[in-house]
Amino acid sequence: MKTKKIIFILIALALFNFLIAYYLKSLIFPFISLKYVDSEAEFNDISNLEYKIELPEEFKKFANSKNSLSGDTDPLTIIKKLTRTVRDIMTPRLNDFESYNNFLNQDNICGICSGYSQLLSGMAYAAGYKARVIWLEHHTISEIYFPGKGWIMADTNGNTVFRDKNGNLCSYIYMYKNGILNVMPERIIETVSDDPDYITMNAIKDYFNTSNIVVIEPRRHLDFSVRSRQLKNIFNYIFFNKKIAGGLQFIDSNKNINRYGNKRYLLLTTVIIDLLSLLGIVFIIVFRKTIFQKQSSF
Repeated sequence: MKTKKIIFILIALALFNFLIAYYLKSLIFPFISLKYVDSEAEFNDISNLEYKIELPEEFKKFANSKNSLSGDTDPLTIIKKLTRTVRDIMTPRLNDFESYNNFLNQDNICGICSGYSQLLSGMAYAAGYKARVIWLEHHTISEIYFPGKGWIMADTNGNTVFRDKNGNLCSYIYMYKNGILNVMPERIIETVSDDPDYITMNAIKDYFNTSNIVVIEPRRHLDFSVRSRQLKNIFNYIFFNKKIAGGLQFIDSNKNINRYGNKRYLLLTTVIIDLLSLLGIVFIIVFRKTIFQKQSSF
């Protein structure tokens, strides 16, 4: 009977662990330590995160050779120059994406919206500006911080910025909170027929139909997906609370928002369950003769 009970407990632990693992698999950024904010002021507060990237010198030279921003102070002019560079590099027909990837040496950069946003952020930092990437539910965008004007959203993949009713360029959270009817999309640069943008594609709604608004601290947004797969970092996060990366998540009080990140205790639970299951298996193997002999004596 004891053996059956132990086996039953092990099966129950395995099923429970499977359910937790399945739940974790469906989560976004489980290893990121996120701070939850619910106001535009908090989300745009530049002191909430450390906006700093240590760029390789080779990349700085590469970026500065592609962009000539000396003397430019107008945000839209700067965004246009950076966008043209990013779109030229990321457009497959120009075959320049590989050279960029070699400079940053990141295996998580790819030719989709997140890659565009990460490249724009790196280019902005190389030019002396703070920048960040915002992960939405169906898209990824960038923001550049301009002193005196604040964060300005720039989507190099969608080739779009937004203006408020006074004609001012907007931050993402401003346009999101004010809604699609109260802001005006604008193409950053003119595009050719085989290089479409979100206005041409009629995809503007993707900026607003999202329940996921997350910023990873810039010093990690180029490599967090790689670091979050490394066992050493996962181990240190679970047992010693050494965060792989920090970040912000905007929580819209008008929507039922899934809170991402901060799953350390759930991960710790799975590890404890795994250890208990392993101990149970070892116990049965070590004492199997004694257990079965006692059972047979009945």
